Amino acid sequence: MKHIDLSQNKELVARIMAVQACYEMEHNKKPVVALIEEFLKRGLELHQEDEDDVTQDTPLKPHGVLFKKIVQGCHRRKVDVESILQMHIVQKESEPVEPELISKEEGDEALGVITAPKEKEMEPLLKSVLTCGIYELIAHDDIDAPLIVNDYLNATHSFYEKSQVSFVNGILDAVSKAVRG
Repeated sequence: MKHIDLSQNKELVARIMAVQACYEMEHNKKPVVALIEEFLKRGLELHQEDEDDVTQDTPLKPHGVLFKKIVQGCHRRKVDVESILQMHIVQKESEPVEPELISKEEGDEALGVITAPKEKEMEPLLKSVLTCGIYELIAHDDIDAPLIVNDYLNATHSFYEKSQVSFVNGILDAVSKAVRG
C-alpha cells in the first residue's frame, strides 16, 4: 500500500471517511444523519507504524463540511450517480479488467473471458469509492476535477493495490471528461 500522510489533508480524510460511510450506509442501512454523526465523532481511525515499527492508533478529523456534503449528496443523488457509473462501466466492456474486481458470469470461464463489472457484481467497497468520486465530479464543480480524482486514487490506495487504483482512475477520468468537458 502506498504511504500517504493524512495528518495535513483534512479533505482527503473526509473523502476516505465518506467512502467508508457510503459503504456502511449501503450495507447496514443506517440512517444518513446517524451515520454522519457517528463518523464525525470517531474520526478516521488509522493503524500506522512509525519509524520504530510501533503501531499507533491515530484518529484523524476530516473536513467536516466536505464529509457531510459527500455522504448526503451520494444518498440524495444515488440514482444519478449509479446510472453514470453503469454507463461508464458498459463503455469499458471491451477493455480487460482485473479478475479480482468482478464476479465471473456463468460460462465466462469456459470462454476465457472476463467481462467488465456490472453494478450488482462490483466489489462493494470499490463501488463506494467510485460512487463518492462520481458524485463529487458532478456536484462539486467548484473543486478542480484533477484534485478530486487524485484524492480518490489516494483513497483507493488506502484500501486496495495497484490494479484497483488503475480501474478507479480509468472510470473517474472518463466521467470527469464527460461531465466537465
